[in-house]
Amino acid sequence: MQNLYISKVQVEGGFLDGLNIELENGLNTVIGARGTGKSSLIELIRFCLSIPGHTAESSSKSLAHAKAVLRDGQVSVTLSDGNESYHFSRTVDTNTTPQIPSGLELPLIFSQTEVENIGLLSSGRLKLIDDFNPDIQQLEINETSAASIIESLSIEIAKFNESVAESEDQLAKLPELKGRLKEYEEEEKKLKATSDLVSDKSDKLSSLSEDYLKLKARINAVDSFIDNQKEREEKLKSYLEISKSEEQASESNFDDESLESLVLNADAQVRSALEKIIEVIKSAKSKKEHLELKQSDITKAGQKLRTEVDSLQKGAGEISRKIQRVKEDIALLESIEISNENKERKIMSLTMERDKAIDSLRRVRIERAAKRQEVCEQLTNRLKPRIRVHLEENSQLEDYQQVIIEILKGTGIKYNELAPAIANSIPPEVLFELAESNDFESFSKLLNISQERAGRVLYEVAKSLGQLATVRLEDEVILELLDGSEPKDFSQLSTGQRCTVILPIILQHTHSTLIVDQPEDHIDNAFIVETLISALKSREGLGQTIVTTHNANIPVLGEASQVMELHSDGTRGHISTCGALSSSTVVEAISTVMEGGREAFRLRAKFYD
Repeated sequence: MQNLYISKVQVEGGFLDGLNIELENGLNTVIGARGTGKSSLIELIRFCLSIPGHTAESSSKSLAHAKAVLRDGQVSVTLSDGNESYHFSRTVDTNTTPQIPSGLELPLIFSQTEVENIGLLSSGRLKLIDDFNPDIQQLEINETSAASIIESLSIEIAKFNESVAESEDQLAKLPELKGRLKEYEEEEKKLKATSDLVSDKSDKLSSLSEDYLKLKARINAVDSFIDNQKEREEKLKSYLEISKSEEQASESNFDDESLESLVLNADAQVRSALEKIIEVIKSAKSKKEHLELKQSDITKAGQKLRTEVDSLQKGAGEISRKIQRVKEDIALLESIEISNENKERKIMSLTMERDKAIDSLRRVRIERAAKRQEVCEQLTNRLKPRIRVHLEENSQLEDYQQVIIEILKGTGIKYNELAPAIANSIPPEVLFELAESNDFESFSKLLNISQERAGRVLYEVAKSLGQLATVRLEDEVILELLDGSEPKDFSQLSTGQRCTVILPIILQHTHSTLIVDQPEDHIDNAFIVETLISALKSREGLGQTIVTTHNANIPVLGEASQVMELHSDGTRGHISTCGALSSSTVVEAISTVMEGGREAFRLRAKFYD
């Protein structure tokens, strides 16, 4: 990704109407009394570039703040990499967010509230770590893709399994029918007349019966073939619909013409295949009609022969009809048996494909955890001994437990105690294997429940294997601060202590623009001088920093490249001073706004002397 910085911010309308500032690719400090628009400037930059907050609540508050100060105006931000510039503008009435070209690394923005509270939420702590990893977004995309494939294949496998299970009771009758047929055939032999005429007609009837069964089997085969082709037709149509939606979704941020050409060519081939499949279905239906016509002719001929045979020998016709009915039943069940064998092979193929997708999902998650672990170790090494950052992998069980509850809800199984017990003692991949193999004995031992109850639970879980295979056990980031000689967990810290943990972490972002609103609130001057200033200076030449502040140490000791002073008359904020730290007007502004005036500064200096 290109290392960008904000080169210009312009505002037309609203509270900061007329603002037009050019920023340096270094430390830029924005000073001014409260209510002059310092935080508003930051929120307008966030709004213009459509940069979300670090939590859902902060995103909502930031958006409301920006809209309130912009009103009917427009904010424009220019990003630069030193050679090329990228211009973005946005108004409150603009429903669409600006299209940011892929490959551009946007600024990281932290409001005062976010600095104070981001570490209190598990999601906030994870985002704090993930912001250091430029590959995290692609890993999320890969994870979503693999999970989608797993869920789709699991639904298809479940459909085939259900179809096979539904026919098991029917197929159980097949041995009995074959035995009955044998009995009927023995009886038929006894009832056959010695007359050559009867024998001849019976032979013809038997021949017609065999021809009829062969035709029926062929018709069943054609029906099965048509069903398979229709399924392929639906899959091709579904692919084209998905391809169309993905194409629309990626139009705005994907500009590789060669790859797009390959996708378009693939789509064209799929459409061509779809047309051929439709033609195949049409031909198959025509073939079926022809076979049914021949079958009708055989039926008529058989009926005529059967009438003649019945008239020659009473009883022979009845047994013949029984044999015919039994043979038809047997032919139907054998057709189902063949169909089930095909379905079993399909299930095996789909299962292998799903297992590959599950392996891919696991690799993505392992890679993400490894990258997070690496960031945590780097941060700890840089910030020790005061601050420790470490990762507990797969430790958040809430989503997993909720999936189990959703699976068992409405089944009559009491899940209030069972769901937490499963989530805390059986990993999702183990539960997946137990349910897929219906190993209720092992499951009952693991949970110390009856085998009957274990079987009921696994039966329900087996219906939702795709959901189970994709559930995420999120990592947990642990932040600790050395307070005296004892490390304290982040949740036990005061607001000021939380800031002394979060600020050093976010200031480790050395290769992207970093914007922080009033970082000095809730922390003492010793921390500002010893830690915050050194962290700001360490970013010199690596990434742009924009800081709003009331503390003179930040621009002065931080050796700011540029200082801007905001004033307000109560209805509008504006830049009153802007320049280098050495500028006399900037010195005067810092002395007046941040030190209480030169006289106050001299008195404090005299006091310390």
